Amino acid sequence: MALAAVACAVAEGWVAKGKGRGRAVELFCGSGMAGVAARSAGYDVTDVFDTKGTARMMAKRVYPEAKVWATSVWNVKEVLKNIMATKEQVRLILACPPCPPFTPSSIHMGRDERAELVTRTVDVFLRSGAQSMVMENVKGMRRAAVWQVAKRRLQAAGFEVDPALGLVFDPVDGTFSLSADARVNYALVARKG
Repeated sequence: MALAAVACAVAEGWVAKGKGRGRAVELFCGSGMAGVAARSAGYDVTDVFDTKGTARMMAKRVYPEAKVWATSVWNVKEVLKNIMATKEQVRLILACPPCPPFTPSSIHMGRDERAELVTRTVDVFLRSGAQSMVMENVKGMRRAAVWQVAKRRLQAAGFEVDPALGLVFDPVDGTFSLSADARVNYALVARKG
């Protein structure tokens, strides 16, 4: 889904495309598919972060030229220190925080502290100087209180935010598109307005 989220954000003009677009950083890299889409849009994925060993191992295969960090997004200062170790300006932050806090069962069962990783991701984004962010998650994220707070913070910092973009899969032709009426996943996008 992350691959489709970034590809759709690029196609819809929310994330710039073209050769040499600049530096991209991927948080919660998982399989690295968001970065693959960013790379195909002309970004250089220079840093990837995940606390899971298997995700980092996959990232090393997908991005042999990138720095692969075990740093947790819970530690915003450490993530920023690692990002800033390379002087080149970050243009794009990609993030796929854990989705369990936003699934229907979690929403009704109470607070999951991992929801706070949305706020931490926004902290990294705002403090990194990046111009755009794509955050992919399940549809329930857009109803979460933590997201409403994050959205207001992004807007107060001068970012244009589209909280209604959702990812829709078309089983007939096997493609994804962005829609306000998503039934699959949710792609939060923010860019400097």
